[in-house]
Amino acid sequence: MSDLLPSWPRRRLIGAAALILGVLVLGTRFVLPTGSAREPIPRPVSPRPTHAAALVVHVVGAVRRSGLYRFRQGARIADAVERAGGATRRADLTAVNLAAPLQDGQQVVVPRHGAAPVVPAAPTNTGKGGRDEGGRS
Repeated sequence: MSDLLPSWPRRRLIGAAALILGVLVLGTRFVLPTGSAREPIPRPVSPRPTHAAALVVHVVGAVRRSGLYRFRQGARIADAVERAGGATRRADLTAVNLAAPLQDGQQVVVPRHGAAPVVPAAPTNTGKGGRDEGGRS
């Protein structure tokens, strides 16, 4: 039986085993899908609040899960960033006032380091039939 196996030196056997292991690791990298199967997919939120105290905010930029999120009155921008999975390591949180209160219809933009400053879209007030506060259209 020992005549059937090649008589390789120990160094060559270790090298061959390392090569086979490397091929297996790299092979699984291309075969298996990327990403984590445990990461939940964020559910879109209806833009209409279910009660008068609900705020709907759009969180975008350098966060883990951009999307629409509901909050109670009194919530802060820090709450919105946290609900969106937190800031990525490329986020420039010094450009965001995390203590500012949220407003219904607000877009929270978390910029990346070195990116040009972005002005978030202002919430629009369409509840007055398109007229401004002075009653003019």
